[in-house]
Amino acid sequence: MWISLLVMSTITTYGFHKYYVSITTIDVNVEDGTLECSIKMFTDDLERAIEASGRYDVSITEYGSDKLVDSLIMDYVCRRLSIRYGTPSLEETHREYPLLACRPVGFETDVDLTWVYIEYKQPGNETYAIKNACLTEVFEEQQNIVHIRKEGKVVKSLLMGKGDDFKEFPID
Repeated sequence: MWISLLVMSTITTYGFHKYYVSITTIDVNVEDGTLECSIKMFTDDLERAIEASGRYDVSITEYGSDKLVDSLIMDYVCRRLSIRYGTPSLEETHREYPLLACRPVGFETDVDLTWVYIEYKQPGNETYAIKNACLTEVFEEQQNIVHIRKEGKVVKSLLMGKGDDFKEFPID
């Protein structure tokens, strides 16, 4: 994990990047029964993705947090990062393995990076599946690293790119 943080830090130091990567950390909060997600991505990539959705030209660094920018960011991330409860790879109907409702929490920006915070209610201690398609519609080379942590320790890491379907991760 420290390597991915070093890569993101090194890239932002020079103000440009040719690597397309985001880092998502999902903290399993057993006490609150939630999956707390933080998604770290390059601000200019996020702006470009929102613009590509045909909705608005947006400058996160210029406008900061206002109702429209907040709404655009949260809507984008909640549409592109999905979590299902159960094991959808068994080729059963999605009705049996519903998408969990995304609850926006907020975001913050620091220089070239934006952290977006969302959470999902955790219905049980079984297997979940995630699909992280953030930025893949804009960048063919986009790679989304996902770390699942429980009690502060990474229990599973996934690498997701364009065209990837849901990938499973256990909670127990």
